[in-house]
Amino acid sequence: MVGKVELENGTVYPPVTVPYAVIGHDIAHPIPNITIQPGSTIILKLSNGNTVPLTVYGVLQSTQSIVIGDTSDAIFIPLSEAKALINPPGYFLVVLQAGSISEINTITTLLSYIYGNSLTVTTIQQAVSSVQVIITSFSFLVILIGSISLFVGAVGIMGIP
Repeated sequence: MVGKVELENGTVYPPVTVPYAVIGHDIAHPIPNITIQPGSTIILKLSNGNTVPLTVYGVLQSTQSIVIGDTSDAIFIPLSEAKALINPPGYFLVVLQAGSISEINTITTLLSYIYGNSLTVTTIQQAVSSVQVIITSFSFLVILIGSISLFVGAVGIMGIP
């Protein structure tokens, strides 16, 4: 079952460009009887030693998504804020969710048109297809090894006087 990421409290990002965050359930409940509520301020410590105050705008429910993993200890901030705070040289993974299956090809084509060869777009259908190819290849390998074993066994049996 694919886990659905839902808010426990608050809402998603406001339509402003100030440092807001949606936090995971475990971050909102660090110890018993302590809860970080929407409107509270948390301090995010960056790898370069700088600290950034973030206003909590929402708290996620305690669930796990198969697509992006465990979100209970995650902090989600708008992409524009992440770029300003962290100044990354690029992105390793960006997950997009289409409204319907028919939109997947449109989104894939649009991203390929915008970014060209500098971006690799992998859809869930492509990932499933890759897994099927791997399983088929592995099955063929097991059949090949089994056939060789049967052949060697048959030659051995025929060699017994």
